[in-house]
Amino acid sequence: MSSKDSDSQTKAQADTDPNETLGYDFFPARAGHLETDPEKEKHWYGKFWSFIRTEQNKDFVNALKCQHRVIRCFEENLMVRLLLGALKSKGCEVKLSRHVSCESCESFTNGGYDSINKQIVICSNNTKKNNTVCNVLSHELIHAFDDCRAKMDLSNIEHLACTEIRAANLMHCTKMTAISEGFANLWGKSQQQECVRWKARNSILAVRNVSKEEAEDAVDRVFDRCYPDLEPVGRIPRNPYLDGRRLYVEASLYGYTEPPVVNTQS
Repeated sequence: MSSKDSDSQTKAQADTDPNETLGYDFFPARAGHLETDPEKEKHWYGKFWSFIRTEQNKDFVNALKCQHRVIRCFEENLMVRLLLGALKSKGCEVKLSRHVSCESCESFTNGGYDSINKQIVICSNNTKKNNTVCNVLSHELIHAFDDCRAKMDLSNIEHLACTEIRAANLMHCTKMTAISEGFANLWGKSQQQECVRWKARNSILAVRNVSKEEAEDAVDRVFDRCYPDLEPVGRIPRNPYLDGRRLYVEASLYGYTEPPVVNTQS
């Protein structure tokens, strides 16, 4: 069977499988799972009482805090700024109010990329630390970058595997992270690659109704092509936060970020 036929079969399976949600069930606001009473919502008092109910009020406060953290990431986190610049250079400028949404999600989900609406979702009820928000945002911006330059079809498991490999390689399985989690040592990179495979496989299993073997096969099929692709970062960071400034400066050489300002005053 040709690769094209395989891709078509995979997409057809995703379209026809009644159990395949493509991960949207983790984001109730996007899956149509939010429960409302249409009759009550017609009246102002219904809207008022709906708002002040404990859980909804908590969601509202979480969303406000999340939005503040996202703004800080946009302004201060150099990895986020690098990825934003790279997207802009490809003609896909990210507008905060349009392309990033803070929402309540299932308890074990931190965020996701909605390729249909071209939006990044930050799970405001689960992601409550500044560094975590920036890390999730960076991970999802890599998916957005891949979608911008290659027009991903996330119903195709090979497309999904490729972008998850890249996000794991550039954000999760950095050298220091891989060492701390027992996947790598100071002398070789094979264990770091195993970390990437593990993370990509688990990301696929989280959003697709497939077996562990099917997820691993998808990762294996595209690994040699997708793992060496380090755009737009250019290297595997040892630590995204410590290496952020150097990566940001290097990105300016490729037109992804603004050149650093040089202070000529003595």
